[in-house]
Amino acid sequence: MSAVTGTRKLALTAVMFVVALGMVVLAAVTKITAPLFAAWAPLLVVPYILTRREPGEEPPAPRSPGKEPASEEVHQEQSD
Repeated sequence: MSAVTGTRKLALTAVMFVVALGMVVLAAVTKITAPLFAAWAPLLVVPYILTRREPGEEPPAPRSPGKEPASEEVHQEQSD
């Protein structure tokens, strides 16, 4: 699969919502409820699209269980 940039993520997400909306409009126009049952299917793809890493992006570093985030360490030092 090709790399997905931020702009492409936005475009693919918009396309998925347009397809879902099109299914709802189709159901309204034809007075058939079957398209309503398929309208949610394109929306299942949206989380996958939005959570894919962008090109060159490093995977997040694993956190060690005993270490707190740096922002909390700074906050604790200031309160002492």
